[in-house]
Amino acid sequence: MLFQQGKPPVFHHQMILMTTILMETHKQLIMEILPMLSVLGAEHSTLLGRLGDMNQKSDAAAVDNRILRADIETREQKYILLRLIKETVKRVTGVNPLQWARPNMGMPMNNTPRIPSTTGTGLSPNRE
Repeated sequence: MLFQQGKPPVFHHQMILMTTILMETHKQLIMEILPMLSVLGAEHSTLLGRLGDMNQKSDAAAVDNRILRADIETREQKYILLRLIKETVKRVTGVNPLQWARPNMGMPMNNTPRIPSTTGTGLSPNRE
């Protein structure tokens, strides 16, 4: 019964039907996946661009960091040199050089007027 004259066998019809169904299923899946693929491609391009920007910022930050470290090292060396100079001046002169630069903070400022009769009245000292 499987083989009849002039007709393909039943098994062959089933294989053709199964193959057709599989091909249609694959076409549907591909049609569903293609839009997702284009969205993913656009996201990939965007992310690559952002990665490039971040790499540039990272490189710039690394350069800035090196410059700042060099500045800190220079300032530390200047501070050490300044301390050595202060110690040398103190040793040679016997006076702390910081006292030369500071105003005398131990003396209270006297802001009161010397003539008590002029306070609050607005009159000159000769008038009463």
